[in-house]
Amino acid sequence: MSSGMNFTGNQTRQKAAELGLSLEDLTLKALARLPLRSSLKLLESAAAAQMGGADPNAVIIAEACTLRHDYAKFG
Repeated sequence: MSSGMNFTGNQTRQKAAELGLSLEDLTLKALARLPLRSSLKLLESAAAAQMGGADPNAVIIAEACTLRHDYAKFG
């Protein structure tokens, strides 16, 4: 698994659209700072959270901050 930045933001945007997520620019930028696999997993989690009534942007931002902290600590 790559630990570098996600330079394929178009894949992330495309997956978000497939999942019916309308994400803010800040959220997409946060996803772009994560490895692609992590971004895609977060999108899946956000889609599930949205189905339960949660804001997918908030879910992604919160988890992305945790992941970025972990990568900085252990990366």
